[in-house]
Amino acid sequence: MRNWVGPNVCNYTYIFYALAPDNLKIHTIVRIDLHHSNIVKYLLEELGLLTDLALFHINTNYFCSTVPHKFDHLKLLFKLDLNNNIFPKKFLNVVLQLLQLKFLTLSGVLASHGVQ
Repeated sequence: MRNWVGPNVCNYTYIFYALAPDNLKIHTIVRIDLHHSNIVKYLLEELGLLTDLALFHINTNYFCSTVPHKFDHLKLLFKLDLNNNIFPKKFLNVVLQLLQLKFLTLSGVLASHGVQ
């Protein structure tokens, strides 16, 4: 992720883009694939602004926040992979509201205070 500098996010490693489904003149982020990146962070609410995001893979890292409430804005998100991370006990609250998901992977998810 050393190249995550500057305004052209389409050139960032692990970020994939395509033409926007509602405007074929602009590119938009459609996939984020950060699996096995050894990231120790939390998920930002601003991820919910990526409304054309279809795939979000963050498996096998150390993410330790809840899934942002703004993920309910991601109407095109159909695959969410949260495998092997550490989340607080209420992380599922938002995930269970994402009814458009076709693929949800939670195996190996550790809840820091148990899953409710």
